[in-house]
Amino acid sequence: MYIVVPPPGDANAAMIMGIINNIKVIVENIHIRYEDETTNSGSPFSFGLTLNRLQAVSTDGKWKPMPTDTKAETFYKVCYGFM
Repeated sequence: MYIVVPPPGDANAAMIMGIINNIKVIVENIHIRYEDETTNSGSPFSFGLTLNRLQAVSTDGKWKPMPTDTKAETFYKVCYGFM
């Protein structure tokens, strides 16, 4: 994902960047399935993975979940799942 950094002094863009940098995404009860019929057409296969929760959050430099500073030069995100 690419995010364009707004020019300095643009208050609206700074607010939008603050929201994007601190967004937290949680998806619960998710099933991911992969099906392959082309690699070996004589023997197609599929498998799935079920997660209770998939979460992506902003972190500090030590990977501790917390809001990020909108003036920081580096932003950290972590994504993890719970089975």
